[in-house]
Amino acid sequence: MLASLIPASILQGDLASAPGEMLLFSVLFGTLLLLAMLALLRAAPAWPEPSHTLTDWRAALRRMAVNRGFRRLLAPYFLDALSVSLPATLALFFISDRLQAGSMAGPFLACYFAAAACGLPLWTRLAGRIGPAACWRVGMALAVLGFAGVSLLGPGDTWPYLAVCIAAGAALGAELAMPPVLLARLIDAGEPAGVYYGTLTLLGKLELALSGLALPVLAWLGYQPGLVEGTLALTLSYAAVPCVLKLLALLSLSRLESSTTSSPLLRSIP
Repeated sequence: MLASLIPASILQGDLASAPGEMLLFSVLFGTLLLLAMLALLRAAPAWPEPSHTLTDWRAALRRMAVNRGFRRLLAPYFLDALSVSLPATLALFFISDRLQAGSMAGPFLACYFAAAACGLPLWTRLAGRIGPAACWRVGMALAVLGFAGVSLLGPGDTWPYLAVCIAAGAALGAELAMPPVLLARLIDAGEPAGVYYGTLTLLGKLELALSGLALPVLAWLGYQPGLVEGTLALTLSYAAVPCVLKLLALLSLSRLESSTTSSPLLRSIP
């Protein structure tokens, strides 16, 4: 939450001092990240050894490639993750130029992440009752309902947008937590789980890179930060496109459920 609040506050202050303040923020952030990584390496539970392992990485990749359930997980995961990263890339532009509320960017982002943190325990409990796939579907549906009206917002609509941030943040908990749980169902005992989770992480990095392409596309469509012209393209990219991506993810998720309903939920690796 601080990592979202501090840069937004810096950019809303004196622009002449912003480079130095951002440099200081980056150094402090990197230091805290290093300390957190060291604490993780020292305090994390030991990695359990499976009953048998595939020492050849080529064999592990072949096993993963023929896992039909895993292949079916990739499409909904990628589409849903892209629908989350795209508005995250454009949020500050939308807040500043469409809502004309740049000074509220920090509070908006803080409410978004706070709602995600508060909602995660509720999603965990719901997943225990209806299953992770159904829980993931509910989360995506909530996000679509929250974002559906964003295209209608304009200058000064801060309170409606705050409600959108809370709804989308609450849905984020399900979208972050359920895919790894579903993946655990699809890995047979003894298989190298790192190959599966590494591939899923790599796919997440790919959608982050693709979401960055929205900026040159918006420039090509005529949008320039700080100007009123082109905000329609910005609004559609920020709100409408992610909703379409989530609906496609919902459709592709139905194919996955048939592969996971009969599989036992394996114990998650800490």
